[in-house]
Amino acid sequence: LWEIVYKMEDPNIHLAPKHCPEMRLDVTGAKDIPGTLLELWEPNDSCAQDFVILENKDGSATLIYNSNGRKLCLDVYGG
Repeated sequence: LWEIVYKMEDPNIHLAPKHCPEMRLDVTGAKDIPGTLLELWEPNDSCAQDFVILENKDGSATLIYNSNGRKLCLDVYGG
């Protein structure tokens, strides 16, 4: 389970795991290359921790990594 952490006057969100709320979901090395791994990291206000949630027409949601204007969808490898 994840908690959404909103940033003041910023459309991006940060994601904190409920079991470890002092950490944030982070894109390793802030890379905008498909296949880059995710990790938990201390909050650092870098673009590596900026995400956007988009609502789909079917009621589901897509989590987008928002890196320097390039947007990548998050996916589970093999699933």
